[in-house]
Amino acid sequence: MMQFLNIAKIDRSKLIWILAMLYNTLNILCDTLFYRYYELSIFNRNYLVYCVVFVFPILYIISDVIVVLSDRKTSIKIISLAIFLDGIYSLISSLIARFSIPNNLSGMQLHTTISYNAVSHDLWSLFLYSLFATLIANLCEIMLFSF
Repeated sequence: MMQFLNIAKIDRSKLIWILAMLYNTLNILCDTLFYRYYELSIFNRNYLVYCVVFVFPILYIISDVIVVLSDRKTSIKIISLAIFLDGIYSLISSLIARFSIPNNLSGMQLHTTISYNAVSHDLWSLFLYSLFATLIANLCEIMLFSF
């Protein structure tokens, strides 16, 4: 296991591949974290924040590292693919949330299904509304760090 984690011995293409998978995983995780709140206390004041604020900035760090390790073209392909896969995840999740709920569910199954539907129902809309901003922000980030 430690050999796998020894980044000095991993060649550049494998590291880019690992970062691309991590980027995509965190990008999709942000979809559901948008619906989860956290109470943050600062100077005796309590603020409700979306939990996505703890993960989303990591995406920019990863994209910067990808740009440094590869080139602009590869970085754009990786980020574009991640956005495309996010769209597929959001669309399929939203469509499944529209399925009718079976009548013979146990209490816990019903609770889980309703919870899933509540979160997943609007994922496609969330994706579409943020698509333009996400594309522009990520492309600007790549252009900035590829020089």
